Amino acid sequence: MMHFAPPRVRILGADVDVVTPRDMLRLTEALVDAGGSAVIANHNAHSLVLSRRSAAMQAFYADADLVQIDSTPMIMWARLLGLPVSGDHRSTYLDWRDEFWSLANERGWRVFYLGGAPGVAATAAERLNRRWPNVVFACRDGYFDAAPGSADNAALLETIDAFAPDIL
Repeated sequence: MMHFAPPRVRILGADVDVVTPRDMLRLTEALVDAGGSAVIANHNAHSLVLSRRSAAMQAFYADADLVQIDSTPMIMWARLLGLPVSGDHRSTYLDWRDEFWSLANERGWRVFYLGGAPGVAATAAERLNRRWPNVVFACRDGYFDAAPGSADNAALLETIDAFAPDIL
């Protein structure tokens, strides 16, 4: 459910959207307000290599609603190719995290934190919640049987659905 259609360019075989961190945050806020969903991904040099080696990674990026440029080298390559990309279009978590958490705190968003080793997500959520107390967190580490139809996968999907996150 994405109505925002930024310019999309191809850098070293990867399609990426020419967005700024502010664009990404505006899109996120609009999606949460509308009750919609989108997959927001990012590309950097490492993901370019992984995508060339993995059909699953290629499919993930093909299905993503928005693909941010996540590295200065990608910006440099785009500029060398003559594409309409500038340093303002680098959009990594480090570029927008404080504004994101401030917005999430202001709006009381529900954030489901999934991934990492056991204890990592819970520790991160606890630390974030100290600074952003109006964000409602739920967590699950990334160690589970993610095979379609597995009991672990089904239980996690039920947990996420019951929590009804604004952000996953």
